[in-house]
Amino acid sequence: MTTRLLDAGPPFHSTTGVVSDLGMIALPGSTALLAIWNETAADGPGVPHYAVSPDGLLFSSGRRAQYEIALRPNTFDPLEGVPAVPSDLAAGPDTKVYIVQFVTPPIAEMQQAIVELGATRYHYLPHQALVMSMPQGVRQQVAALPFVRWVGPLHPAYRLESFLRENLL
Repeated sequence: MTTRLLDAGPPFHSTTGVVSDLGMIALPGSTALLAIWNETAADGPGVPHYAVSPDGLLFSSGRRAQYEIALRPNTFDPLEGVPAVPSDLAAGPDTKVYIVQFVTPPIAEMQQAIVELGATRYHYLPHQALVMSMPQGVRQQVAALPFVRWVGPLHPAYRLESFLRENLL
């Protein structure tokens, strides 16, 4: 059996898996829509997927979401756990540099919404994340946005090569 994700509009994804947690996220000040859902095969766990519609009508093909953030020395899904870092290589309580992970790749409208809150974008970080600078009050606002999956500090330890970190320890 094939499951179609939406009852209206042209199909953008079909699957023989079980679809759950289908959500639509409208982006502020834009016609863009994000579709997010989980797909479960008969013999496996739920796998997150997404599709993007820049105009609110036609969606890109559905894709598997990748939530593993690729940092030194670890790759991790922040909702499953963040690797411990040595206290002398951890971000302090007054840090303003964060990793912002999104439910889909961060399209321009998502980035603009965060910049309008007072953040500064630095660079992309695999997967589906940006390194951004923002004051503490903005951090909470960003974390509350429906298209943001996670916000966490960018620890100095994440920026060191393994051999440098080992020599420091």
